[in-house]
Amino acid sequence: MIRVWGAVAIFAASALTLGLQLPGLQYDEALMVLGSVQMLRSAEILPLPQDPDTWQCVWGRCFPLMTVRYVGALKEYLTLPAMALFGFGPEVIRVVSVLWASIAVWGLARFAGLGAALVLAVNPSFADMTAFDNGAVAGWSGALGLVLISMARYRESPGIGRALWAGAAVGLAVWARANFLWLIAGGAIGWAGPLIAWVRSRPREAASAAAGALLGSVPFLIYQVVSRGGTFEAAGMFRAQGTWTELLTARLRMFAEALISNREHRAIWDGPPMPEWQVWFWALAAVAALASCLMQGGMPRRLAMTALVFHAFLFASSLPVAEHHFVPALPLLAAVAAVAFPRKVAMPLGVLYLAACGWWQWSAIRGVHATGGTGQWSDAIVSVRDHLRSHHPGREVRILDWGLGNNLWVLSGGSARIREDFEGPWEAKIANGGLFLTNAPGGTFFAIPNTAFREALAASGAGAVPVEFRERGGRLFAELWDLRPAVPPSARAAAKPWVLDLKHVAAETRLNGFYQVDEGRFRWTMRRFSVTVPRPAGEARIAAEIYLPPEVLARSGPVTLSIEAGGVPLESERLATAGSRAIVRKLPPGPAGEVTIRFALDKYIPPSPADRRELGIVAEAFSVTPGP
Repeated sequence: MIRVWGAVAIFAASALTLGLQLPGLQYDEALMVLGSVQMLRSAEILPLPQDPDTWQCVWGRCFPLMTVRYVGALKEYLTLPAMALFGFGPEVIRVVSVLWASIAVWGLARFAGLGAALVLAVNPSFADMTAFDNGAVAGWSGALGLVLISMARYRESPGIGRALWAGAAVGLAVWARANFLWLIAGGAIGWAGPLIAWVRSRPREAASAAAGALLGSVPFLIYQVVSRGGTFEAAGMFRAQGTWTELLTARLRMFAEALISNREHRAIWDGPPMPEWQVWFWALAAVAALASCLMQGGMPRRLAMTALVFHAFLFASSLPVAEHHFVPALPLLAAVAAVAFPRKVAMPLGVLYLAACGWWQWSAIRGVHATGGTGQWSDAIVSVRDHLRSHHPGREVRILDWGLGNNLWVLSGGSARIREDFEGPWEAKIANGGLFLTNAPGGTFFAIPNTAFREALAASGAGAVPVEFRERGGRLFAELWDLRPAVPPSARAAAKPWVLDLKHVAAETRLNGFYQVDEGRFRWTMRRFSVTVPRPAGEARIAAEIYLPPEVLARSGPVTLSIEAGGVPLESERLATAGSRAIVRKLPPGPAGEVTIRFALDKYIPPSPADRRELGIVAEAFSVTPGP
């Protein structure tokens, strides 16, 4: 037991030393704890964009069921007491992440032996992706650790109670991240023979395990009921871009690099790429270990089969696959590596592995300490928070790019008033004034709103000079504009538009022919769709903020959008270029009240086996403005 705790201590020391160099809080790392902040500050639902039905309210207080459609809110509940005691700093979040992920090392030692735990404990990719946890890897890992511990306890002393706990751990892991189902499928295939024999010989314990799995996955199941299968609907919303050859090549690279130092592990401090010989040497070593275990039989073969099935899902999936999807497979590969080779091969290979892991982890620690993080991990985000807190308390900030919203909100303890704003018309928004924040040129994620905003600002002649925020090395990180209104307040009030923001659930009562919110901010339409809006007395204009995805244009060519208001045809719109635009039409005269605006596309993407939805265009907001 002392040696097991030693492996846990090695992992925790490595991961915490990296995480507590305190680079900035990354956007998706903050996403995993938005609910923690909200539950501490308010009994209401999270005020930021969120997927539908992920929050539920009971007896006057709201709670998260899911962080996003396919990630449960486990991390948010784990972090809640730590934030209540110690505040909202990145160090608090990372200590919770590392302690929870340490359970994976402990569980692997109990289930597969100390050697497997040590292989995992020193891995830089595992330390990085759990300490910074921008892909729910810490939640997955801790839940996997509980599964392994409960299974090891059942193996030592079978019984109904221990079978129940093992099943509950599996259900909890599915809630932690839905693609844990891939690992369950791998385990069911790898252990098919013993599993069938177990069910036949111990049916009561098998039933107890099944009951436990249902119990552990209760939050996940509740969400599926209230969202009408939101997790499985999400599987049809996201599709990887590129040919299968391109996807396979990219995923092979991710798999190979994750074995030692994935791209994030180096991007945090702008580190160098891995030498090619290291990339493919360790990939070949992993393949050799899998082959060796397949030939051995027994538990080594079952571990290898489980790992192969899990990776088959990763490589064959039509969903987007990123580096963090390969990191949860590292405990499996560590278990395989620990039993794959004879001692005379394992010893020198282990020494080389330890040297490679030690060098990359020490380089990352030094690099993060020197730079404070680079790009989306830069600690310059703290300077942004401090500037807004001291110079613009209480003011709303429009954020024009990905990467600056969730983290600012968490670091401010939920007090920052932020709005992610990716669509025009920028001329009108600039004329109304306000605070506008964006990533620096060269570091943007969404180029269209950044470019459009800067062009409109230059055309306005405002001559505004932004406040610049820089990384420790001097590279520009973000820019903040404080723009004075160019339109008198009385004129702005007279022409204040009515806006229907499609990311909110309340909008659904006015919509027909739209799907649920994607990525917390927009909706795909069907071929025909409509929106009901209030028509003011006198003249008014309707504006539809839409986006034509490049894949739609590439597949169907230019698209014509027909429009009618209250049965009166309006001028159609030809969409010949991909990107965002605002379509503005004058409403036909009529009495004040509600009017339905109907749209129809002459081309669309029909349902397919990969995506059963009828896809038209992407819509983000509708507005009605009084006046000519």
